[in-house]
Amino acid sequence: MLQTWQTLNTFMSKTDIRHYIAFSLWLTALALAFACSSWRMHDIHARFEQQLSQRVAAVAEELASLLAVPGWNLDVTVARALIFAAMRDPELYAVKIAKADSLLEAQRRGASGELEPWDGVLLERTVQTIKPITSDSGEIGTVEVYLRADNALDLVHAANVQEVVRFLLHGFLATLCYLLYRISCGELVSVSRIVSQLWQRLRRLLSGIGKMTERRFTLSQQGSVTGCAEPMLPKDNAQNLAVTRVLFVHAFAHAPEMLSRFLAEENVGALQHLIGLMEQAAPCVEGFALHQAACTARKALARDDKLFGCEVEACIVALENLLMALQSR
Repeated sequence: MLQTWQTLNTFMSKTDIRHYIAFSLWLTALALAFACSSWRMHDIHARFEQQLSQRVAAVAEELASLLAVPGWNLDVTVARALIFAAMRDPELYAVKIAKADSLLEAQRRGASGELEPWDGVLLERTVQTIKPITSDSGEIGTVEVYLRADNALDLVHAANVQEVVRFLLHGFLATLCYLLYRISCGELVSVSRIVSQLWQRLRRLLSGIGKMTERRFTLSQQGSVTGCAEPMLPKDNAQNLAVTRVLFVHAFAHAPEMLSRFLAEENVGALQHLIGLMEQAAPCVEGFALHQAACTARKALARDDKLFGCEVEACIVALENLLMALQSR
């Protein structure tokens, strides 16, 4: 570890102003790419919102102008005929026509696209606008138009995805240029050496834990063969015992549910295999009750007399108790 730290200090001492400039340029390129993509996405969203607002306002204005022609003779028949004619446009979701304080006619599209009477429920994202219906005598009513926004928003989402991909490509190219510069300076060799040393240390640590666990299970198997019920672990090695307990909990955390399922399915082969593993592993964590229950269940399964349910249930209870005890330590 001291050699690794000295190598890291040597690497840091060789840096000069050029490296800081290169790093600043890399960060600036990422920031500019992010700013351009964000601005582009906001601009696309604002532009589509403006187009939708103008579209729905134009439709509402056209309907208000047509309804102003009959003027005083505005009734349900006229309103209904105009609404059904306007709803031929698939972009429209709903149209409401009101005279004074009363609703003359209103239709909206259902889930299948068919026209239904207005019930105040919006099943899609829409853009809304209200226009007054005016005649020579003044305002005689209002028309309310809902324009479907799903198709336009789908286009917005597609444009946003394109901008995200563009930002990732710009970031990748900027990072590649920065790494090529560092390689040209010959400084990534020391960094790779540090990473390699740390990786080798990590591999040795994991390999040691794996060998220790394998040795514990081997000793437990030897103890079960000779009939020894005592745990085959050094009494003065509390740290190794703690690691074994953690491994046991992770290995058999879902074993109670699996045993219950195998018992319901009467899968004798799977029960024998799993109970055999628990019988061998229990002495490693001082699970004497589980070891005895697993041994009894294994013998009941070996008899193959279809009367092993009680022994397996007792094994499940012993395993659950042991897991709770290990997790509380």
